Amino acid sequence: MISLSSLYINFQYMVHGFKPKLVARAASGYAHYFLGAKPRLRYVDCILHYACNLKCEHCSCEGLKNLSRKQLIPEEWGKVARQAEALGAIIFGVQGGEPLIYPQLQEVIQQLAPSRNFISIKTNGTIASQELFMRLKKWKVDSVTVGFGPVPNEFEFEGYDQITRRLKDAFATSLKSVEILAKVGIKPMMSVVISRRNIRSKVFYAMIDLAKQYHCVLNCALAVPVGCWEFDYDLMLRPQDRRELELIMRKYPHVRTDFQTNWCINGCGALKEKIYISPYGDVLPCPFIHISFGNVREEPLEVIWRRGFKTNTFNEYADVCLAAEDKIFLSYLEIAEHKDIQLPIRYDDSGVKKLLSTTRAQRIGQEKLTNK
Repeated sequence: MISLSSLYINFQYMVHGFKPKLVARAASGYAHYFLGAKPRLRYVDCILHYACNLKCEHCSCEGLKNLSRKQLIPEEWGKVARQAEALGAIIFGVQGGEPLIYPQLQEVIQQLAPSRNFISIKTNGTIASQELFMRLKKWKVDSVTVGFGPVPNEFEFEGYDQITRRLKDAFATSLKSVEILAKVGIKPMMSVVISRRNIRSKVFYAMIDLAKQYHCVLNCALAVPVGCWEFDYDLMLRPQDRRELELIMRKYPHVRTDFQTNWCINGCGALKEKIYISPYGDVLPCPFIHISFGNVREEPLEVIWRRGFKTNTFNEYADVCLAAEDKIFLSYLEIAEHKDIQLPIRYDDSGVKKLLSTTRAQRIGQEKLTNK
């Protein structure tokens, strides 16, 4: 069960923009879960494109880019949104790439019905301005998450700007965006990537204080060996690192992972409550699990969604991030590489299908045998 403090923070964000229809739909969703009903969708990641003004060393979508495929247009996003709403979704997260450079951003936001849904945008914060954020507020965007990526260990940002983000003054510019968001009245969030290498970072602890100062959430995305970090397993948090992060989150309730953004149950909500839709219409469990369960241009979203959470892997709320902490599950990346398949690999690939038939407990047992 999610803690009361996390539920309260979720409630604060939900009511910030005063959208009565959204509050009513959210109340219905919570009632659905408290009454013990079946899984209900909550969150949809809408990836408009993979274009970006940065070339971050940790970019997770690098392997998903495919210039030969046609991207969804705003009207198609609207059709997807109506299907997602019917399944319970109340939050639409607009992402990229960098969504703020997407030429039809306003059209997509309007297609997502902002009067009755919570609209969130995730940006790297390096091209934002007060004028742009004022436009987003006018378009009824509820929250903007500024992603800082993997923060350095020390207060020396030259290497971070030049290597991690590959843009001069990137950290300072992103931080300024948080300040502007608070000023114009959009509820900000901050996001950092936490790995084995920076879990004890001085900058991470400073950002915990900064997020508290701005009255916003600091979301910790766990380092995942995909995209530009593909197969870099040394980045993954060890169990002792995860325990340390849990202690931090207990001490500072505004620090969280995606586990605390489910309806009520604490754990991995991928495919049960959250889905990721690529610019090409592929439906994935999350931004970091590159397995496609179908395409919205070919099948109804409900068919794809139910197919996904009925698998043994995704019909349970795993107590770890599958993409960042379950090494056996990550073997799907090796399956794709061995077969020379561009990601996302399909759910019905023979090797992937066998993997999806396993539970978390079975994979733990398999890992113990492997490590003997």
